[in-house]
Amino acid sequence: MEVPQAIRARRMVRSFTDESLSPDLLDHLCDLARRGPSAGNSQGAGFLVLDDPSTVARYWDLTLPEPRRAKFRWPGLVVAPALVILAVRPDTYVERYGEADKVRTGLGDSTDAWPV
Repeated sequence: MEVPQAIRARRMVRSFTDESLSPDLLDHLCDLARRGPSAGNSQGAGFLVLDDPSTVARYWDLTLPEPRRAKFRWPGLVVAPALVILAVRPDTYVERYGEADKVRTGLGDSTDAWPV
């Protein structure tokens, strides 16, 4: 199965192996993910890829300290060799919806105008 077909047939996964991924594959997966729909095609999201083992370990040490890991519902997440963190800039959407073709929606006033 090729990567695009695998993504189309995706399912929620919360358990991973520690097998590393090539940087090219990580780039390809992020490229596919960025092609998802966004309001007004504003693309206000970006991806931070953590793929250095020591960086991934520090991430987990800070966000899920060892004492809490014993009760963590998805321990298979902690062994993933890479983490992709989604970052969103809400003002990107506000700015886009303030443009002439979207201004009638009223969503370009502020983030408070957005229901979600």
